[in-house]
Amino acid sequence: PYSTHGAAHPMWYSGYDDTTNTNAFYKDTERPAQVCFNANGNASELQLMKEAFLNTMINHKYGLKRNSLGYVFIIGNEDNQDYCDCDACNADYSKYGVHNATVLKFCNSLADMVSAWMETEEGKPYKRDFEILFLAYDTDIGAPARYNNEEAKYEPIDSTVLCKKNVSVFFAPARMDAKRSIYDRVNVETYDAFEGWKACSDEISLYLYQSNWRDVFSYYDALSLMQEQYQLFKTGNIKFIHNSGYGNPASSRFETLTSYISSTLAKDVNADVKTA
Repeated sequence: PYSTHGAAHPMWYSGYDDTTNTNAFYKDTERPAQVCFNANGNASELQLMKEAFLNTMINHKYGLKRNSLGYVFIIGNEDNQDYCDCDACNADYSKYGVHNATVLKFCNSLADMVSAWMETEEGKPYKRDFEILFLAYDTDIGAPARYNNEEAKYEPIDSTVLCKKNVSVFFAPARMDAKRSIYDRVNVETYDAFEGWKACSDEISLYLYQSNWRDVFSYYDALSLMQEQYQLFKTGNIKFIHNSGYGNPASSRFETLTSYISSTLAKDVNADVKTA
C-alpha cells in the first residue's frame, strides 16, 4: 500500500512528478490512483518493487511461510479507470492496446522470483504449487492479443504476454450484460476479450457480476442465459469462478436459486437446469 511504501518509493505509483518526487492523489483519497507496474520506467525501483511483492508473498500472515494452505495470490488494481500514464506505461499501452499487459509481464517476472526462492535453502521447506492471478477488469478487460484472420483465431501480440506457468488472468467483465446473450452485440467487448485471453493464458479464472448494482431490488434475469455463458467459458479452461451477487436472499435476484444453478453448471455446463 501507498501508506507503507509511498514516501520511500513514489515511483511505484501513478501520478509521479519527477520535479517534486511526489505523486498526484486520486480525487478525494489519500493515495495515488494506481500502482505503476513499470515503476515509472526506473529499472532499479522496479526491481525493489518486485522484491517487496516477493517479501509479502513469503512473509505475510497469509503468505507461503505462515500459511501452509496458501497458494493463490491476486494482484489487482484500484477500483477506478485512471491508469498510470508514465512514458513506460504509455509505451506498453501503445504496443498492446491494454493496460493489463504491463501487469501480466510483472506477474511473469514475479512468478520466476517465487520459483527461484523455493529452490533456496530458505524456500525449500515451503515449496509447493502456487498461482498468481492478475485482474482484467472494468474498462481494461481486453487481452494483449490480436485476431489473425487467416488462422481465424486470436494470437498474443508477442511472447512476453504469454502467461507463464503459475500465472493466469482473473477475468472480471464488469460491463457484461448477464441478461443478454453472450453473443449479442452489447456483449461483444466481453466475448472478444475472453477469446483473446484464451490465447494468452492457459487457465482463466472468472469474476462474474450478475446483479443490478444500481438497483438491487429491480428484477434482473441473470438465470435464463447463464448456461449459454458457462458453455462458452468452459472453452477457456476455467480454474475458478467467483459469482458476485448482492448477498441478500430478499433481493429480487433470487440469490439462493442463482447460486444453486451456477454451482450446477460449474460442474456440468450441459446439465438440465430445469430439472436439476
